[in-house]
Amino acid sequence: MSSEERAQVTEDLTDNTAESRFELRRDGELVGWLYYRHLRPDRYALLHTEVEPSHRRQGVAGATVRRVLDEIRARGGTVTAICSFVVDFLSRTTGYADLLDPRHPGYSDRAAAEAARREQADGRGVAEHAVSFERPSQEATRKEPDMSATDERIVATARATLPATNRLETEIRAGDFVGVADDPAVGTPGAGPTPTEYLMMALASCTAITLRSYADRKYDYAGDITVDVTYHEPTTVGASRYLHRTIRLSEEVPAQDFQSMINIVEKTPVTLLLQFAWSVRTEIANGPADTTTVPTTAS
Repeated sequence: MSSEERAQVTEDLTDNTAESRFELRRDGELVGWLYYRHLRPDRYALLHTEVEPSHRRQGVAGATVRRVLDEIRARGGTVTAICSFVVDFLSRTTGYADLLDPRHPGYSDRAAAEAARREQADGRGVAEHAVSFERPSQEATRKEPDMSATDERIVATARATLPATNRLETEIRAGDFVGVADDPAVGTPGAGPTPTEYLMMALASCTAITLRSYADRKYDYAGDITVDVTYHEPTTVGASRYLHRTIRLSEEVPAQDFQSMINIVEKTPVTLLLQFAWSVRTEIANGPADTTTVPTTAS
């Protein structure tokens, strides 16, 4: 379509709220659309741009994105760029830089956006802390662990080193991060949290990260997220030990959204690991060994 022909075309943008997409029409015919998610207070996550096949290579995608950005600007809103085409469009112009939400600008380049979309298509979720798992069947839990299994990937690693010169103060390492774990006697200060406290911190932080990731993508509200975890050990024979988790949101969430967040909490990775992992597979080496090599995490 030439510029002269395009000038004679009537172009209209409408907001189809039922489908959560902006639609571009030329002379009344639907030619392109851009799916979005409207987040509070007035942020638009631009998810995916599509063009009617018969109107491809006619500048429809660019025109759709431009008209959508103009509309969001007129509404006083901000943009989170998720769609790879939108990300690429914004990287080639500075005219809409002011629309990017300062807290949630979206992906930095097209390659990152496309990689994230492929990861979603592969069923791995949008982030490590949003991956869902299924409870293993009873039959599966009765099987002996297969130490030679290859259809798996390492998703996290950790190392603890307790030098012979130390009592119980232990160096712990995960990637480039180093900390200290200790098990002080009653009444004496410790050099760091106990291993049990690290486990509780893992559950608390994983819960907070998962909720924040979910809220940012779905609602953009919930305020401060505070998670407390306490370990309850029974004092009577036969009673159960358990972890008690308390979550506080500083901003009130509507009932329907609140129920969704409750459901998400029960599917956080560390929650599922604590509830459903049924084996710790142990190998013990006797004698000197390479202490510098740490197992790698699969990408």
